[in-house]
Amino acid sequence: MIVTVGDFISEVGDIGRFDNHEQLQKLSGYAIMANDSSEHTEESQISYHERQRLRYLLYKVMLFLVESNSEFHEIQKYYRM
Repeated sequence: MIVTVGDFISEVGDIGRFDNHEQLQKLSGYAIMANDSSEHTEESQISYHERQRLRYLLYKVMLFLVESNSEFHEIQKYYRM
C-alpha cells in the first residue's frame, strides 16, 4: 500500500492545490460528462481523457478498501445490485 500512496503523490503532486474533489476527478478522467448533440441525447458517462495511471491507482485503492473494510464492502454490494 505504501507504493500506491507514493505513486498517487507522484501523479497528483500537492493535493492542497485542489479546492474540491471534483477537480481531482477531472484530473483523473473520472469526471462525468453529458453526451448532448443536436441529433440525440445519450446518458452521461465518464470522460476517460486524462491520466490513466491515476485512474488505475484509485481503482487499486478502492479494491483494497472493499476487501479490508466492511462498510466499503456493503457500499460496493449495494451498487453492484
